[in-house]
Amino acid sequence: NGKVFVVDVAAMNRICNGVYYNDAKVLTKLDIAKYETLIGAYHSNGNHWVLLVVEPKFGNITYIDLSGESERCCSLIEKRWNVFSKHQFLCGYWDKQYSWKVQKKSHSIQRDECSCGILVMKFAECI
Repeated sequence: NGKVFVVDVAAMNRICNGVYYNDAKVLTKLDIAKYETLIGAYHSNGNHWVLLVVEPKFGNITYIDLSGESERCCSLIEKRWNVFSKHQFLCGYWDKQYSWKVQKKSHSIQRDECSCGILVMKFAECI
């Protein structure tokens, strides 16, 4: 279907930080099955931007950290998206529970400590 949904930073931060329940209804009105791709920036630790590309049909989350992807971060993102999916399904927001796997893609590494935001935007534009 080729449709792309851009997840806003606030929603992506809540999902990736595991704080989406109780006080916020994150993506509750979104039928993610209608989209080929969900894409959004995550402000990791309040000081670094990373990009997530979510493919519901395949259960893939591509995690792009321009300073390099650590196994710990990939594992944490995968866990939090799977818990989020279970929550969305059990609350009746989604028709099914998705099972996500984080994957990494080969990419260049940023050469400084301040350009991650603009590079994330550029990578998103290219997807």
